Amino acid sequence: MCTGRDASTAQQQAAEPSASTKQYTYNDMRAHASRDDLWITVNGKVYDVTEFARRHPGGDIIYEAAAIDATILFEVHHNMVRDLDKLHAVLNKHYIGELEGWKPVADFRTPFSQELLQRVRDYAHARVDSSWWIGPRWDLLSYVGILITVVLSAIAVYMILATGHLVFYGVLAFGMSAGHVLGHAA
Repeated sequence: MCTGRDASTAQQQAAEPSASTKQYTYNDMRAHASRDDLWITVNGKVYDVTEFARRHPGGDIIYEAAAIDATILFEVHHNMVRDLDKLHAVLNKHYIGELEGWKPVADFRTPFSQELLQRVRDYAHARVDSSWWIGPRWDLLSYVGILITVVLSAIAVYMILATGHLVFYGVLAFGMSAGHVLGHAA
């Protein structure tokens, strides 16, 4: 796993510009800012992510990065990724050049930024990995919550339709609330 300062170094080395590297402008970026043709910029590097965007694990949020400097979006949304080497390898497959005249809005590669990001990453991973309170995510309590929600909701809907008594809306609300709360507890 690549972490902290190593993550930036790995990304920089993997897509280091050369004399023959293609240079793009913001006008070029705007011409490729649709679902059918998507380029993004992260740390001054331009990536054609048209095909990847359709299967992006984070969903459609990737389209928010069209035609802008997406460095901050990228760093914020991908900070918790466990395998940064894999993340950068996927990103570097789509590297096509550099953004002409790019200046960083924020430098996430400073020792302070890297240390802060690493501490937040470690803390978040420790919370997910540990058995804090009741257990790991999606344990038995999660499934019980889902079961309660489904069963009580089905009973309530049946009773509302069968009897016409609106009192069963309370059962429906309770079932949904109990399942919701149990889902958070897991």
